[in-house]
Amino acid sequence: MPTAVRSPASVAVLALLAAPLLGAADTIAPPRLAGELLGGTSGIEPGVAAEFLLPVQPVICLRPEFFVWDGYRPGVGIAGLWHVPFALPPGHDFAIGPRVAFHDGAQHDDPHAEVDALGIYTFPIIPSQPGHHHIEIITALGVLDKDGATIGASVGAGYAYSF
Repeated sequence: MPTAVRSPASVAVLALLAAPLLGAADTIAPPRLAGELLGGTSGIEPGVAAEFLLPVQPVICLRPEFFVWDGYRPGVGIAGLWHVPFALPPGHDFAIGPRVAFHDGAQHDDPHAEVDALGIYTFPIIPSQPGHHHIEIITALGVLDKDGATIGASVGAGYAYSF
């Protein structure tokens, strides 16, 4: 994979450049930043993500993420999530969509890719004051290229701050 694609800054720039293509450049909301901890078939992965909510109906979230596994390079991923219009309490939302990720391997020379469905349930930390501080419950299920194609699954949680 070219070095430019593995760079965390490159993924963020690509996400920002995608907004004008969707006709939302002037009205895109400030990002929500998240710290996350996922565990599953790719190991334990702490990471960070930015969530760019596009003002379309239903709401679409572009979510580049960066995480560290056992290797020497960070892993990267990007997801396009749709907010499912469930009747949820104020400040709660559920989003699901495709995700592509590239993980470093344990021996520094066995990177692997993952294509899966990512689901995130978000709710405010203080229910009476939905606003800036949120908890995210995260799950992913798909195909992991780790010494051949296998089922990949991960679950975790995160803290997200909305500007």
